[in-house]
Order: sequence, then C-alpha cells, then structure tokens
Amino acid sequence: MTIRVMFVASSVFALGEAIIAQSFARRLDPAAFSCSFVISQNAARLFEGGDYPYLILIGAQPLLNKVLLGEFVRVNQPDVIVLADYYTLAHSRACYGLDIETLRQYERPLISFDIYEWESSDFRVDFFDGRVKEMSRGISELPVHLRPCPLNRPGAGSEKYFPYSLFDPAAYRAPAPRRDLRARHGFAQGEKVVFMATAGWQSWLYQNNPDRRFGDCLPELYQLILDGLGCDLTLLHVGPEPLCFSSPRLNYRHLDFASPALFDDLLALSDLCLTNNVIATTLTKAVHFGVPAAMLGNSHSIESAEGIEAFSAFTLSDEVRALARRAGRVFPYRMAPLGWHRFVSRLLRDNAYLETFADLEILDVEGCRQTLVELLAESPARQAMEARQAGYLSGLKDLRAPGEVMRGVMEVCA
Repeated sequence: MTIRVMFVASSVFALGEAIIAQSFARRLDPAAFSCSFVISQNAARLFEGGDYPYLILIGAQPLLNKVLLGEFVRVNQPDVIVLADYYTLAHSRACYGLDIETLRQYERPLISFDIYEWESSDFRVDFFDGRVKEMSRGISELPVHLRPCPLNRPGAGSEKYFPYSLFDPAAYRAPAPRRDLRARHGFAQGEKVVFMATAGWQSWLYQNNPDRRFGDCLPELYQLILDGLGCDLTLLHVGPEPLCFSSPRLNYRHLDFASPALFDDLLALSDLCLTNNVIATTLTKAVHFGVPAAMLGNSHSIESAEGIEAFSAFTLSDEVRALARRAGRVFPYRMAPLGWHRFVSRLLRDNAYLETFADLEILDVEGCRQTLVELLAESPARQAMEARQAGYLSGLKDLRAPGEVMRGVMEVCA
C-alpha cells in the first residue's frame, strides 16, 4: 500500500528546510510513497519542473491559503503531515496564516523534522543583540521527531526520535570527477575556486537593528582573509544578495540562484567551501562531496573600545580593530547574523560532525589565513580533513534510510 506524505515547508526566510524535506522525499521509493509539498513562495524554484505536486502559499492571504490548503489535502489525501521545521512554522503564521492548529484540523498524524534536537535543549535561543528568547515547546507534543544528521548527533533512536543521514551517505562523491565538472562549467583545472552560499534572510533580517552592524561588516572580513592567502582565487557565491568585493586577486562570480543540480555541481568542483552558518545544508553537502570546508564564526563578545584594547584571546590586526570600532558591538554567532552561539554550540558538543570542517574564529585573520592556505593546497591538513569527512559519512551508513524511517513513523502513529 502506498504511503502518502505531505511535507510543509513554509519558511519565509530561507530554503534550508525545503531542501531538507525535498532531499528526504527523493530518497523514498516512489512505488511505495507518494509525496506532496506545501511551500513558501521563495522555495518555488526548487520544485519547478519536478515530479511532486505542490501548493505555493500566497503572502498576506491567510483565508485564501486555508481554502487552497483544504483543497490540496482533499486531492492528495496524505496519510501523514510532516513539518519541515516546527520553529519556522510559527513565523509563517503572520505571512501565510498557517499554524499548527490549522494543520491539526485535517486529523492526520502530524510530525516534524527536528533540526536542533530541541528536547535536549532548554528552548532558550540567544540572539545577536543580547536577547535570550524562550521558544515554544510545542514540538514536544508531536509523537515523532525526524532528526537529520548532521546537525543532530547519530544515536540509537527511539519510538519518538528517528535519526537519519541528511543526505545519502552512499552518494559520497570522491574528488576524481572534479575535473569533468570543471570542464563542463567553464573552470580551468588549475583555478583555485572557493564556494560560498548565503540566504536572503542573512541580508535583510533585523536590518534596522543597530546591534547587527557587525553582521554587515562580515564581507569585509571575508575579503581581508582571502586577500591574504597569497594566490589568485575565484570566489563562487550563490545567494540573492551579492557581496561587495573589490580586489585584484579575487575573481568574484555571483549567482542569485542555482538549481539543485547546478548548485551541487558548483560546490563539488570547488577546492574549498566557506560558510558563516554552521547549520547550513551547504556545509553538509560539502562534507558529502569531499570538499574541504571552513566555518568562519565568532565566539567572542566585544562591547566597547575598551574591550577592543583589552582583547587577549589572539592578536587583532589593525584592520579588525578598526572594523570593530565601526561596528560598535561585536557579537558571537554560529548563524550569522542571528547569533544563536550558545544554543547551537550545545548541539556541537560531543558531535563528530565538528571534526569534518575547520571551525575558525573570523576575528583571527592570520589564523584563518594559515588554515585556508593549507586546505587549498594538496597538504597533509587537507588530506586529513578529507579522511575525517569520509569517516564521518561511514558512521552514518548504519542509520535507517528514509523509507525505513517512514514505515517506523507510521507504526508509531497507527
């Protein structure tokens, strides 16, 4: 009997949750599972021309969305409704009128992906401006949490928690095909290519809050670091907003969007992946493709000019000191510019995923440069990282595949 699954990916901020749900669906046997999607407008391009029926929610039309959703449920008759992210569902209510109570009206089993191991947290999230927000504990009421690894830690699982590999560990792409990909997409074989992806919310969220000025300064730090690597580079950036770079050593190439297939190709042909968001699916894909990667984060808070002078964790360059003065306040982050440093760092403790990429301090410009130089070369450091990535993926192969997970889910929800 076919199991009908309806995924709800309603984030108005980013594509990550839609990618997670779509990747899960693609690994389900179409002979045994029928998938449909309810998505936000910004995720529509991921599904155009695909095999799945989908409903695009309409902004500022809550009543119309409820009518359209009711008809979509009637036509597709899902056996289970899967939230791509419980946290962002709450934020989509203001835009689309969609919330947990609306979905409960359809009297289907309701479960959710659990990206952050919420029930091992205190449900308190730290933001860039010093706020600590108490989050809804509503996900605890759901009977099943699908836990993608990473960022979740692989575990034995239970009747409630279903860990699985975010991407198929058997699809690990060794570096060998990189030559073919470069020829196909017009990159020279000897060209040093650094890949970076950003989301729209990183540019516009809290844009009028003066405390996020440090987040606006991050592109200057990227250029400062990359300019000092001693070689010509191509920075391949995928994201809706271009980064402002002006450097004779940096060939900046920007795409505001790339289809999933093109995105994967461009990442896989690169020599190095950079990110400022440790939960980004791009970082996970880099690990799966065997691309050395680095997280440019910050664990330090500097509140004043006096704090700059007293800083002693490592040497701040003159350029970084000037930038910190301009920013006014330097905040710690694991997800730029939101912050979330304490909340996400808890999830990275005792997590083997942390060994698959370089976890760097962006204010330590010289330290970043030294690490990136090694990762861009055919060095022991690069080879060691590739080996750790392969080892981590090997450890995910024992987790249940999405098909087994969904059959287990249906047993729990029966």
